[in-house]
Amino acid sequence: MKRFVRLIGRHPRLTLALMSLGTLLALGGLTHIRFDSSLASLTVPDDPARIFNEEVRKIFGDEEIGVVAVLAPNVYDLEIIRGIKSLTEQLSRVYGVSRTLSLTNASDPTADVFDPPPLLGRGPLDAAAVKRLRERVADNPIYVPNLVSPTGDAAAVTIFFDRATTLANENRVDSEILAVLDAYRGPAELHYTGMSHIRVRAVELMQRDLLRFLPMSLAVMMLVLRLSFSSWRATVFPLFAVTMGVTVLMGLMGWLGVPITMTTLVLPSLLLVIGGSYSIHVVDAYLIESDRVPDGEDAEVNRLAGTLRVVGLPVLVSAFTTAVGFGSLAVHPIPAIAVLGKYAVLGIGIVAFGCLFGAPLAFTVFSRERVLPRFSAGTARLRSPSVRLDRWLYVLVDFAIRRRMLVFAVSLLAFVVSVAGARKIEVDTDFLSAFRADSDVRRDHDAVADHLVGPHPISVIVTAPTPGYFKAIAPLRQIRDFQEFAESLDKVDESISLIDYLEELDLGLQKGGGGLQVNDAGELVEAEAPPSFWQAPKEQLPQVFQLVAASPRTFSGLVDSDFRRLNITLRTTLSGSHEVSELRKQLRAYADAMLPRGVSVNLAGGLAIMSEASNRIVSGQV
Repeated sequence: MKRFVRLIGRHPRLTLALMSLGTLLALGGLTHIRFDSSLASLTVPDDPARIFNEEVRKIFGDEEIGVVAVLAPNVYDLEIIRGIKSLTEQLSRVYGVSRTLSLTNASDPTADVFDPPPLLGRGPLDAAAVKRLRERVADNPIYVPNLVSPTGDAAAVTIFFDRATTLANENRVDSEILAVLDAYRGPAELHYTGMSHIRVRAVELMQRDLLRFLPMSLAVMMLVLRLSFSSWRATVFPLFAVTMGVTVLMGLMGWLGVPITMTTLVLPSLLLVIGGSYSIHVVDAYLIESDRVPDGEDAEVNRLAGTLRVVGLPVLVSAFTTAVGFGSLAVHPIPAIAVLGKYAVLGIGIVAFGCLFGAPLAFTVFSRERVLPRFSAGTARLRSPSVRLDRWLYVLVDFAIRRRMLVFAVSLLAFVVSVAGARKIEVDTDFLSAFRADSDVRRDHDAVADHLVGPHPISVIVTAPTPGYFKAIAPLRQIRDFQEFAESLDKVDESISLIDYLEELDLGLQKGGGGLQVNDAGELVEAEAPPSFWQAPKEQLPQVFQLVAASPRTFSGLVDSDFRRLNITLRTTLSGSHEVSELRKQLRAYADAMLPRGVSVNLAGGLAIMSEASNRIVSGQV
């Protein structure tokens, strides 16, 4: 160590140049930094919930959607319907969008169960067509309030995203959707929301916060250093050393392709704070050594050695203990937290090295005479804030010693209160809470939630013990009751499942199944409509399932080919992991009490994975 100190002390310019060169090389990595707000970083690769979710996606597809709310006093106005039709077509052509659904392209199974025509009809779009549209919507309860509000003051254009859409192009997809919406010139008011849009805006918020808080942190550090040493040189040099360390770490992350996530976003500010405390001690020690060691041969080597002798060990011990604390996170099962632990350890080491050697070398290279008057000439003035701080600390220590029993009692009381409060801690991952209540993201989300159904779908997967289970009337009745219970829960607006589509098909059969027949008097009369399959399951249910079998692709998102696994989509306003966890508990409690043994209920989708990740974060910390 002495040889190393002597080496860099005799070649301060070369050493500082090499450190600066390393920083410049790291700067190139800053251009490669990317941001990741996905849930994948918060989940464990072999997590059973994640594996189950991937299986469900392969069977039923991806549940993630975006919702455009079209608000107007009467959405059945001809001009507004034309605007909805145009938006539906334009949004369907956006790369990354698999399809769109609105009143203008939805089908009407009650009109013809074999070849459902569009709700809007295939003729010219005029006032008569809009009137027929309103009448057909009234006959299709499945579309209210999914595509239009019951009062007719809001309509939805639902966007279904392509499975191939990745985080790399999610921002571009979102930008193209917003461009289509910005180009709208109709009389209606548009609001767009969805987890994909919220994630994109969350990344923008992360980038903005990073650019905002770093300068703020530097400004606060500069103020503290200036007040502590009353010297611009003693203010700039430590900041240079700390900033150099943070830049090197962020550059390495960029070169290595490590993204900035919600957890690692705190690293730059964290390292600035840690490095700031180190730099204050190093600069203070160096100024004392500058006054103590006279000029002469090897003076700078002796000053550097003296500085390291005074604060080297304390800084290294502090850095080591801090690194150990963060290093414990490196073995956390959640990748994002493990990355935070690993790069925090690396960053602490880099910043500690920069503070111990960068700041003293900067003082050495930029001679005191050329920058500011010699510190020795104004030592009392420069160190007067430290003297005042020492005096206050002495008073505090003296009080703690003389009143030590009181200090012990207060500390014990604080510990007990803290333990009691720790039991009430709840971990919640909620992208939406990152935005202010008056932000456009929150306003758009609330507009959709208030006028239509919740924009956040959650898949409830009901798995039966045997194939063909959900072709019998008893399980279907149980699922209908289960849906009614789910819809009664807080923040669950609507549910869609195979049951709803079976009822739509059944309604179509009833409307088209009358025909003519000869009565007992030999007269040709209109036949009575067949009963519902709920009333006559033996006669009607097989006919309904024949229609399902004739179009398996239509129902692929509702039930698997074996009729053993059912997908119930809940449209909710839930956005936090804690809320989703509570929903899971309520649904499973009902299933355990009301559904037959062997029938299991699980949640799937991004929100479900997020709630599982939050639970794993808690267990990992414990």
